[in-house]
Amino acid sequence: MWPPAATPTPVSCVSAALTGSHATYNVGPGQTYTSLTAVPWMSLAPGDVVNIYYQPTPYATKIGLQAVGTAAQPIIINGVTDASGHRPIITGANAVESTDSIADGFWATSAGSVVEPEGVIVFVWGPTQAYATLQSYITIQNVEVTGGQGANTYSNHSGQVVNYDTTGAYGIYGVAVQYLTIQYDTITGNDGGVFINSQDAARTSSYVTLRGNDIYGDGMSGNQLVHNIYVQGVRSLYEGNYIGNQIVGAEGSSLKDRSSGPVIRNNYIVASARAIDLVDTEDSPVVLADPLYNYGWVYGNVIVDNCALGICSTDLIHWGGDSQGDQASSPNYHNGPLYVYDNTIVVETSPATFTRFGIFDMPSNQQSIEAADNIIWFTNNAANDILELGICCGTINLVDTNWISSGYSASQETGEAVTLNQQGTTLTGTSPSLNADFTLSANSGSPAIGVGVLYPTSVPNAAATVTTLQPTGEYADTVIGIVARPNVKDLGAYAAH
Repeated sequence: MWPPAATPTPVSCVSAALTGSHATYNVGPGQTYTSLTAVPWMSLAPGDVVNIYYQPTPYATKIGLQAVGTAAQPIIINGVTDASGHRPIITGANAVESTDSIADGFWATSAGSVVEPEGVIVFVWGPTQAYATLQSYITIQNVEVTGGQGANTYSNHSGQVVNYDTTGAYGIYGVAVQYLTIQYDTITGNDGGVFINSQDAARTSSYVTLRGNDIYGDGMSGNQLVHNIYVQGVRSLYEGNYIGNQIVGAEGSSLKDRSSGPVIRNNYIVASARAIDLVDTEDSPVVLADPLYNYGWVYGNVIVDNCALGICSTDLIHWGGDSQGDQASSPNYHNGPLYVYDNTIVVETSPATFTRFGIFDMPSNQQSIEAADNIIWFTNNAANDILELGICCGTINLVDTNWISSGYSASQETGEAVTLNQQGTTLTGTSPSLNADFTLSANSGSPAIGVGVLYPTSVPNAAATVTTLQPTGEYADTVIGIVARPNVKDLGAYAAH
């Protein structure tokens, strides 16, 4: 059933070495392997652990992975921090490829040669594996990945110094993976942060989880095709992450996803061109056939749009599809409801930038938003600024109780229509009386206190239980990630403390 229950995140940023049930590879100063280049990456087997110890100098190694673990014996790539919580850094800048990947011809295969310039850590089936073998049950945790940029160079399998993909390279790049967990990592300073693809029935990714990461500061100026996060697969999960905005001038999204049944919960998301971009699968019939394809869940998140950062959005949450253009309907679009509840959505405008700000963007009348128990706050409403709940099309159902800044409209899109159904209570005002970090104090007198409900009250047949999809946690900070939510009856991402 989907999704799984929320996973508690560590209470400390200090991480220790692990012991594998099969083999343990220790890398770093004074360890068995003094460089990542010498690790036998091509031989990783179920139950293996690679401990990467922190050192002040980044590890300049480009890693190829053809690893297949199991549910009982996953393969774990584990960063071991110093006492202050500094994570080991893996950089693609001036990197060399691991010795065994060159010797085994990993990059020289047709698949390997295509993806060689695409990332710092790259997943693809190897020369001894069957076509489209899915790299499986792998966890990457407690490391920093940087330097995956087209402007940077590395030494390829032929010994030539070449650039990464100049149209956009990534920190972590996967062709087709399943049960991949990326957690407690920092991914920054790349063209794109994380890219996981699906291409056809054989090459379909599934069950990718990003948990407790700090992913920010990626992007390419003028490029709308690379994103901090870009995943296409069956049932992706994002929880407890800090997802920051891209670099100034970039045109990608903070989080873009083409998966079935995406779940985005308890994150802190700062908008780029979009904060959350949930659109149609491009190539995978497996993703399209998932009974949860037309559903998605966004809950317990803080979503901030701040033009003063130099990059921001006029349509924060995109639901449906974009392969046919934003104004067209397609049978491959998510033609169903996106459940958006217990979020704190904050639009902090810069008067000289835009005047119209949209919260939900849907391409056709086949999509809908079920919005419950949210706070939608327009903090700097200049005289000419317009807060629109919808852009273009679709239906927005305001259910249970929502707090929305006064003066909002359903939409002011010319020639298009957004249907707004007031099915519950909508509270309005100029301020919900939040703290500077958008948390909620019990003694604040906020109108958001005590007026919410347990949402949702029902779920699709293929989804998990109602209680699994009800908010039980809230985002704490970039160190801890998620903490328990003590009171589910308050609006927004935070319970009153």
